[in-house]
Amino acid sequence: MDMSDVFVRAEITGEMARELGIEPQRNRATPRLEGRWLAAWSLFDTACSNYAGDRIPASVEQAAELVRAMVKAHEGYQKYPSVGYLAYLYDELAPVEGRDQEHQVPCQVEWAARPLEAVRAGLRDDDFARWLRALEGAVQGAVLTAP
Repeated sequence: MDMSDVFVRAEITGEMARELGIEPQRNRATPRLEGRWLAAWSLFDTACSNYAGDRIPASVEQAAELVRAMVKAHEGYQKYPSVGYLAYLYDELAPVEGRDQEHQVPCQVEWAARPLEAVRAGLRDDDFARWLRALEGAVQGAVLTAP
């Protein structure tokens, strides 16, 4: 990880904190993620690293791809929750047409999807939707400003 990665991550987490309505602490210029929001970010960061495979650190574009898949999976999950969020994530990250077998997903997709499912389960539906909107806005902003 080089300094530009550190700055991009700091920019994304700062933007997420603003979008989540977190106020900066007295001695800080920017708001910080804490508690469950920080735990959710850490799991998302883990998912990005797992999804990147041997291309660590994960790029902003890969993070944006994961966020896009999370949003699409969440939309499907909202319509048909009995199927489960993880199944929708698998379908977004590794469509059935691209798999060797219908019930088999690439290892890196499974390793990325499971932490994202943990985020959804841990935050529950309302907070997950709020966190996902904040993450989507922050990552889109980072993609637009990435060199």
